[in-house]
Amino acid sequence: MNYEEFVSDLPLQRRISFSSVEESREELKQRYGINQQIWQLSTGAFQSDLIIQKTEEVNLLSRRFNTAFSMYLEAPVDTVGLAIFKTPGNALFASGEDAANDKLVFIPPGAGVDIISSGLVGSESIVIPYTHFIEISEAICQLQNLCGRKKWR
Repeated sequence: MNYEEFVSDLPLQRRISFSSVEESREELKQRYGINQQIWQLSTGAFQSDLIIQKTEEVNLLSRRFNTAFSMYLEAPVDTVGLAIFKTPGNALFASGEDAANDKLVFIPPGAGVDIISSGLVGSESIVIPYTHFIEISEAICQLQNLCGRKKWR
């Protein structure tokens, strides 16, 4: 599968495209408060595409990368990040654990995650305020003593 096929699920008119890791890092930091340190691990041109839907309470992000990379990713202050990564058969690890295809990666407030990819990677992510995440958790798990709610701070 080539990158054009891989990224085709993102509507062209809404895509923000990046041709360098620096451009991607600066845009995410300045516009959305997302700390992303990224290093390209393979040769050739870097390409990344992003679609973001921003509301008062949540940010929804869809991203695609054309190359192997190493990334440190941190959600904005006082938020929680949840991401699901997809790859067409490439390896992907988040903090040393297999995170490819349908595995949820949790990014707690005040912490980050190390991500390593061996090729094409896409992600679907949500960034929500920590307090909203706790409200949702409590609504899902109404009997706290049975759920054993854990604080991440």
